[in-house]
Amino acid sequence: MKGIVAKKVWPGFLHGWVRFFLFLLIASPPTAIFGQQVISPVSPESAASAAEVSIAINPVNINNIVAGSLMQGYPDSSAPDFSFWSKDGGKTFSPVPVPNPDDRTQGDDVILFAGGGMCVHAFITFTGLWDQAPKRASNGIAIVRSGDGGETWGDQTAVIDHLNSKTPMEDKPWLVFDRYTRSPQYGNLYCSWTRFDVYGSADPQDTSQIMFATSRDGGESFDPVIRISDSGGDCLDDDGTLEGATPSVGPDGSVYVVWAGPRGLEFDKSTDGGKTFGKDRVIGDISGGWNSDVDGILRHNGMPVTAVDHSQGANRGRLYVNWIDDRNGNKDVFLVSSADGGETWTDRVQVNASEGDNGRDQFFTWMAVDPVDGSVNIVYYDRAKTEGTMTRLTLARSLDGKSFQYFPVDIPEFKCNSTVFFGDYIGIDAQQGRVAIGFMHFRENGQLGVSSAVMDFLPNTVEMIEHGSRMAGQPERITVQHILIGFEGSLPGKDVTRSKMEAEQLASELLKRALAGEDFDALVKEFTDDEHPGIYQMANFHSIPDTTPEVTADKIFPRGGMVRGFGDVGFLLEVGQVGMSEYSAAKSKYGWHIIKRIK
Repeated sequence: MKGIVAKKVWPGFLHGWVRFFLFLLIASPPTAIFGQQVISPVSPESAASAAEVSIAINPVNINNIVAGSLMQGYPDSSAPDFSFWSKDGGKTFSPVPVPNPDDRTQGDDVILFAGGGMCVHAFITFTGLWDQAPKRASNGIAIVRSGDGGETWGDQTAVIDHLNSKTPMEDKPWLVFDRYTRSPQYGNLYCSWTRFDVYGSADPQDTSQIMFATSRDGGESFDPVIRISDSGGDCLDDDGTLEGATPSVGPDGSVYVVWAGPRGLEFDKSTDGGKTFGKDRVIGDISGGWNSDVDGILRHNGMPVTAVDHSQGANRGRLYVNWIDDRNGNKDVFLVSSADGGETWTDRVQVNASEGDNGRDQFFTWMAVDPVDGSVNIVYYDRAKTEGTMTRLTLARSLDGKSFQYFPVDIPEFKCNSTVFFGDYIGIDAQQGRVAIGFMHFRENGQLGVSSAVMDFLPNTVEMIEHGSRMAGQPERITVQHILIGFEGSLPGKDVTRSKMEAEQLASELLKRALAGEDFDALVKEFTDDEHPGIYQMANFHSIPDTTPEVTADKIFPRGGMVRGFGDVGFLLEVGQVGMSEYSAAKSKYGWHIIKRIK
């Protein structure tokens, strides 16, 4: 970070980034900090088994992280599903059983936050599904909501529910909020999933279809369900089945859904808030099919994940699709993207490192795109440097969706057990430079547990920093006035003729004059290449959601919507202090900013 702050010492997190090589004694430890990673158990060690985890970061308070998963054999409760909340940035988690008034089986957990900080936990719910002649039967999809960061939850709301019937079966939902305030569908909650006419049926008359439902009141109710797949699949829960439908939302409110099936990766789109969808299109193949074998894992899938870049960066609005297949003779992680709402797609990118590929598998991938900096964060289990069924976990992070940096999660490699249900997915979320991963792993006693890994990055970089240090002690909101000194070519649409060297010399001279006590407003009026008075209010990352990159109603700019150097310097100033953000193509691309904090 380049910047100058008068009478201010840069925080310690900018110095001495020495990586400590620590080793865990057991595979499910108390919270441990490895360099800049925070590794914590999510499911209690007293639980017999926990699997299939989803995780989300509160956009209003990134220290509030919520996870959800199956958990069995927990002596404090007989509930099948749990949420786990943290308000210390993932250092500790507290379990809360999911409301279950009808005593049904639950699973396929999904955790997500609305833009204002409300948390939703979705899941399938059923009874009698596997019995030939059940005494009672029901199945459906439900959600519960929390207004206090996951500590307490309200009553269930049905997305779809079948009473006194086990058919059709509703399976594997995924959900997304429209969190972009300028979208005409702002606040809508979307859910897509698979419907089996009869689960497991080999009758060609029985099909699987992709279904869709919309809530227009934040999850209090849902519109009637619609089918969005044009052609069905079989009901065998295999490569011929339509499965893994994940929705995402573009900045203009368009809804995208991608799923896997016998025709490959299929894409559909709605431009009217989920009321209608277009014609399905195949956007790629899945070599070997979505259902694939991994040694030591009871079952595995490579089904797709979708996400959209909502940042103010160069890839704003880009739609990403991430999946796994075996086109290289082993399982690898892949990514494609579209910059035009799904009309055209990039060539396939291999996410895991291809250099020196030794034929070892990567499996169970998931993806999150940070709405502040547009970074693409993909997690997967990794056997590239292990033997047998020994397994590790890797985070791949990209700033352009093309090239990746790799961050091994600091857990010991573990041996897998194919007799234990490992789940069908892992979880990841990214918000304001923070990445939270929820994952399953086998403990030393052979039981399956869920843990989390939290990493903090400087936004727009692959620089990992000390946990929680980026905003430590910084105010929620500030008001600053600035002088912008540009140079030829740095300000589109403005005729600035000075050279870069002349701009740097002028900026340094103006900083000295401002520090000497000259009238700052007069300096702005005379020299700025921005508009006078050049006053901006900014909200810090942890103050209001940075998923709203435009100016909010009260004219406060989210920090994530400004050039990085502006906030990096401004939030370190005390009222009355002056500092400068130096020119940098990545951090201060328009030139030099001389900044004075006035409130």
